[in-house]
Amino acid sequence: MATWWVECASAVRVHHYGCMTFDEAMANAAPVDSGWTFVSIGVEGDPVDLGAGLNPWDHGWRSTGRRVVVAHPSYPWQRHDMYEWTLDGVEPAVRFAAGEYSYGVWGFFVPS
Repeated sequence: MATWWVECASAVRVHHYGCMTFDEAMANAAPVDSGWTFVSIGVEGDPVDLGAGLNPWDHGWRSTGRRVVVAHPSYPWQRHDMYEWTLDGVEPAVRFAAGEYSYGVWGFFVPS
């Protein structure tokens, strides 16, 4: 019985692609949207500072409708769709991108 997991000596495991060197994985990665800086990854509700001490979990979020493609902070060859938001009731407007990497694990980015 075959398994999808393969041990990779001195290489990274890229799901569905097998083993590659880090440089090969990065060369095969799709482009990301420029202009976004990683802020945080954590479980839903964990404190996040978007700047000026603003924690998105303490405010309502309003969607801008814009999708942002970012790299995973620990696995930079992986791409994830995040969505751009603003915080309700905060002036001037605070823009950020957020999305779930996996169930309950959120990533946050701010404009560069």
